[in-house]
Amino acid sequence: MKSKQFFVLLVLAAVLLGLGLYVKRSRNRDWQGGTAGPALLPGFKVTDVARFVLQNDRGTTTVEFADGLWRVGERNGYPAKYERLATFLEELRDQTATQTVAAGESQYGRLRLNEPGQDDAGTLLTVYNRDGGEIAAVLFGREHVRKDGGANPMAGGDYPVGRYLRLRGGKEVFLVAKTFAQTDEGPDRWLDDQFFRIGDIREASLVRDGETQWTASREDTGGDLLLQGEIPEDKEVDGAKLNSIKNAFSWARFHDVLGPAADPAATGLAQPATFVAREFGGVVYTVAIGGKTDEGKYHLAVQAAYEGPETRVPGEGEKPEDKEKLDQEFEKTLAEARKKVAELNARTQGWVYLVDSWAVDSVVKTRDELLKDKPKPAAEPAAEAAAE
Repeated sequence: MKSKQFFVLLVLAAVLLGLGLYVKRSRNRDWQGGTAGPALLPGFKVTDVARFVLQNDRGTTTVEFADGLWRVGERNGYPAKYERLATFLEELRDQTATQTVAAGESQYGRLRLNEPGQDDAGTLLTVYNRDGGEIAAVLFGREHVRKDGGANPMAGGDYPVGRYLRLRGGKEVFLVAKTFAQTDEGPDRWLDDQFFRIGDIREASLVRDGETQWTASREDTGGDLLLQGEIPEDKEVDGAKLNSIKNAFSWARFHDVLGPAADPAATGLAQPATFVAREFGGVVYTVAIGGKTDEGKYHLAVQAAYEGPETRVPGEGEKPEDKEKLDQEFEKTLAEARKKVAELNARTQGWVYLVDSWAVDSVVKTRDELLKDKPKPAAEPAAEAAAE
């Protein structure tokens, strides 16, 4: 690279960095209109919290500590994501009022600070201790949005920089520097989204209506899956579709859960399609796939088992000094596989999950859908005209 070109790139990088800092400082100045005031909830301790309830015109979300875990009440006590709720409560504890807003009761509606059940209501958070006593009650109103007039080329439009709050029963309105977007979300967003992950698939199959639709397998982790059974002469395997099975559920996520009382007929799990995947490590996943919701999410249930070797077979010519080390490594791997299976089953047993269609569509195919037409042979060139 020529020195002149390098200099131009260096200047451009400096300009972009300066613009980025300008944006950040501008956003900070927007909500730091005054000196941070006292704590919004003085004396609030996260360790005292045993339950909190969010109420707005979209419904109610209850997160509570029960049976040793934080759970979501509106989802039949499914475990909550601890990191998410802990961060929320810590931010609430540390929050200070950046500004006290001059707004009387007549302005509560404009700021969406009326209590649930009234017009222009906000979200009411009520926090309780172990004895059921109320620790705090806060109304979360409208977001405070910075209006971008176009002077800043890096701003990218309007964006929220804070939120209007009011303590229930209090008259004062506060502007804080956090948007507390979690308060606007439903019960599904508080769920612990840890699910399951299928690793290196050695063999996979799909059974529907009691019949095996297809089976595919491979000999080693570096190979591609091969479709078992005869292939019609005019067909060939669609490698892209078969390869997608190899990565099926490699990082599964779910959107919501239904409890043990979910109707199998309504979810399609009374007669599911069954996807079975066997890993090279011996863990076997059985995924029951039901019908779709109106939003295109599949109903799904999963369980695991270990079907690998229970003992290690020494290799031919194995040295005695290597045996102890290899046996220990095998026992460690076996224990990890069993633990993985036990934890998965304990977490998923009895639950029905709603999963994106893209995570499932690659396996719910017929055998014919894993094939494609062979390319037609090129047309033979026309015979040369006979010499005159």
